[in-house]
Amino acid sequence: MEQTKIQSIISSLPENKDERIQAILALAGCYSYSDEFYPQDTAQYEQNAEVLAQLIDTEEKRKCKRAAQKALAKLNYKPAGPLWRELANRKDMGEEILMPSCSDCVSDEVAPVVHTLFKTLFALPSGVPINRDQYSQFQAAVSVMLGKATTAMQDVYRLAGTNTGWISQLKRIPDYEGDNVSRWMINEQLSFWSIAPEELPTELAKIFPVVLATSIVRSMDKRLMDLADELHTQYGASWLIPVFMKALTTQTPEVVFDTFSQHLENTNAQLICNVLGMLDYSESKKSTQVWINWGNHGGLIIRPVVLDERWIYRLSDNPKESKPRVTLQGIGTQYHDYDEMLLKLLPNKVEDRTLKQKLTEYFSIRFKFDKEKNKLYQDALRRFV
Repeated sequence: MEQTKIQSIISSLPENKDERIQAILALAGCYSYSDEFYPQDTAQYEQNAEVLAQLIDTEEKRKCKRAAQKALAKLNYKPAGPLWRELANRKDMGEEILMPSCSDCVSDEVAPVVHTLFKTLFALPSGVPINRDQYSQFQAAVSVMLGKATTAMQDVYRLAGTNTGWISQLKRIPDYEGDNVSRWMINEQLSFWSIAPEELPTELAKIFPVVLATSIVRSMDKRLMDLADELHTQYGASWLIPVFMKALTTQTPEVVFDTFSQHLENTNAQLICNVLGMLDYSESKKSTQVWINWGNHGGLIIRPVVLDERWIYRLSDNPKESKPRVTLQGIGTQYHDYDEMLLKLLPNKVEDRTLKQKLTEYFSIRFKFDKEKNKLYQDALRRFV
């Protein structure tokens, strides 16, 4: 783009700070900060890359400069590579700027930094507690992987796959006296709060499969979907999580149920339920959505899915039996509980009389067996009166 055109666009930006931020974000198709996490075809905005690059160099207002960085990170603008590399090498790995991006240019600069960090950590003796700085870097690296699909980033997942045993034995040094080190807050979605120490290795092994599942939801990139199949074929176990998430977002509801409901009968039941725990019925949209709050800067990722009603019938079978823990539920979760997961899949008002009767019976029996969650069951039964 000619310099006179660049200057013309910059001169036309509003002077008011908030309006200027909105106008800068709009140059990459973002009309608010929340738009960063919605996949878009950015090709039509590539012509604005040079404008954004110049704004990064010339903007005096910090928030406006940051808005220009966020907008440019959405685009495949190779000359910005050194900037992304610089941000990725910071202690926080430039998470606020780089996490929302699915750009291949950003991915190729972030991946080597992330790969080096994890390779260094995985070289430590298994079970040796990591310190606070290592924990912070681990958190940032996991979050910034979001949606990035280049070969270099795929190799990070492959590295994680070969080191699942190490990851499952992760330990950390207490931050303060009385700190419960079996609690892990990787980010808003990846949090393990009420896990028995003997169950923690199984939960920690889910970290990278959940990163991949979330990345698929974020970018819907076929390269990541193929990677999910590859890793599940090679390692099995928790890598079923991204495979199931891929199916939910790409296949018909009937095929998904027929293929994956069988896992409710085997040791994979908890994995299936953890993915279902990332879904939520939206009353405003009158539909089910994947609902994931990612990272440490409040990135909300939403994608509609259609859930076969047979899931509800199947999940509400056998109310007297113990149910798998559902530890990876999203916003508003109190108990990290199977029944809480089931309730989140339901509308406030169930119209089908047969289903309503089944759910009433299910939650009535569950209420008798678990008085500690009486509020949950009272709320559930109130819906079906």
